[in-house]
Amino acid sequence: MGQGGGIKRGIKRGRAEGNYKRYKTRETGRVKGRIKAILLDIEAKFGPSKAKRIKNLLAKINDMNSLEKIKKEVIKAETWDDFVRVFRNHK
Repeated sequence: MGQGGGIKRGIKRGRAEGNYKRYKTRETGRVKGRIKAILLDIEAKFGPSKAKRIKNLLAKINDMNSLEKIKKEVIKAETWDDFVRVFRNHK
């Protein structure tokens, strides 16, 4: 066999790696967008100083399911302390 098989494998591997990188880029964008939405909700409900306090903690979360739960908790929480209590349980 000549180089044809190696080239085809290389092309296939390159496509797979490219698809994976595009997926990761999209997922990273979704995570960043969700974090931004959470911060906007916190700012609207509890004020900008509260959003600043939690921004770095949110930046460490990259799981969309966790971010969805946190976003819902922002909406449900009646006080900042209620939200913080639930947020700590998500970590």
